Amino acid sequence: MSSPIEARVNAPHPIARLGCAAPRRFIATAVLAGLGVFMAVIAAEQEGAWKTLVLGLAGLGALALALLVWRATGTAVLLTEDALVTSDGRLLTALDEIEAVENGFLAFRPANGFVLRLRHPMPRGFAPGLWWRFGRRLGVGGSVSAPEAKAMAQAISMRLAARRAGAEGDTPGEPS
Repeated sequence: MSSPIEARVNAPHPIARLGCAAPRRFIATAVLAGLGVFMAVIAAEQEGAWKTLVLGLAGLGALALALLVWRATGTAVLLTEDALVTSDGRLLTALDEIEAVENGFLAFRPANGFVLRLRHPMPRGFAPGLWWRFGRRLGVGGSVSAPEAKAMAQAISMRLAARRAGAEGDTPGEPS
């Protein structure tokens, strides 16, 4: 028997899908890997153990981040009827938990993406180049296509507006 979350993730047709195109994925990974190799080469040429250690660790960190970006951008963010999930089954947030969508010019958001303000804090997590979650904020974007991210943000906004309109319609109003 499958859980409700698995049923949402395995929905046959998600409402919206946000993933990284192969060229964006390759370029993001290659830039980070190139930085790591560059720092390792510079570290090897340095005199003094302290400089070599710091630059070598920074180079290894950049290489590790390149690997994380490669793995993370291999998945996609899916908008289903009830939740925002990843294609590998991780629940990012339920739609009932979303208060607002922030995607304005001055909003603190990932590149080409948007931020969801949540009702309650959730555990921290991130998939570099795809999404991050910190407290009551969930950022979606990075190495993704701006038009696809905008379409997903609009779909979420429309769903939130429809839910609010439905909730307001259920409460009896005051007589005029």
